[in-house]
Amino acid sequence: MNILFKSATLTLAIGLISACTSYVPEASWYKDGVSKQSATDQLGYCRTDVDAEKLPEEQAERLIAYCMKSEGYSYKTDSERKQYEKTKSELNQNIVFLDN
Repeated sequence: MNILFKSATLTLAIGLISACTSYVPEASWYKDGVSKQSATDQLGYCRTDVDAEKLPEEQAERLIAYCMKSEGYSYKTDSERKQYEKTKSELNQNIVFLDN
């Protein structure tokens, strides 16, 4: 019984630790006013432009990132994107338009 208890405790501890450390927030390429589909399309164009399949993975990812940034995209997590959109919306509500 002592071995069973230790085994169960160890299994539970490993499960909890792996659940906590394996969370990685989802991130994607983002550009204000551009749909996710358009961003996905641009990512495909960038992969093709740099011949990503012929390069080592690290080099390909770096060149793809340069390409996406040159097109005005930034790599953001969903929470960063939502915060950006919220802040932008709040700023737009506070803009006062003046007539000449």
